[in-house]
Amino acid sequence: MSRIPKSSSRELCPEGAHNSALVNIIDLGTQDGGEYGPKHKIQLAYELVDEKTTDGKAMVAYRQYTFSASAKGNLMKDIRAAWGIKDSDVEMDELLGKACMVTIEHKETDNGTFANITNVGMLPKGVKPRKATEPLRSLYLDDSFDQEVYDALPDFLKEKIAGSPEYAAVMSPKLKKEKALPPAKSNGKAVKGKK
Repeated sequence: MSRIPKSSSRELCPEGAHNSALVNIIDLGTQDGGEYGPKHKIQLAYELVDEKTTDGKAMVAYRQYTFSASAKGNLMKDIRAAWGIKDSDVEMDELLGKACMVTIEHKETDNGTFANITNVGMLPKGVKPRKATEPLRSLYLDDSFDQEVYDALPDFLKEKIAGSPEYAAVMSPKLKKEKALPPAKSNGKAVKGKK
């Protein structure tokens, strides 16, 4: 008689405040928002630079946000709190590698215990920023889409992204063809095509 193997549980990030750095920015596209309806989501990954897993790998915590520059949204609140950026016109990739303080709390649910990020803020005075060891990566579901970054994501995340209308648009043959064509020329000057 054979038993069904138990799924391996991921090692939880320890509770408390952690010296961290932003290492990944992943556009998830429009996802089901439950009672609030569909929302365009983004996932940020923070490496806890003073923590390692039992096998010596970097420990990383994740937080999802609505991908919006709204001053009332959690994304802009965390960006303001962590890096003092008040302008909503933020170049997201410029945040990669930047240090911050991340607070983790464990939450028990019917599906197990999860390590949730409850706060993102600036490093306290006297705490030195530490360089991340994880590669800095970003993925956006627009004309800058990077297939290599997408392919390196875990399968569950790829499936989540692949179900979004933004991913379908990026993968459309028309857009792929436009990206592959060299710019048209007129009177020796490049002419940008309409998007």
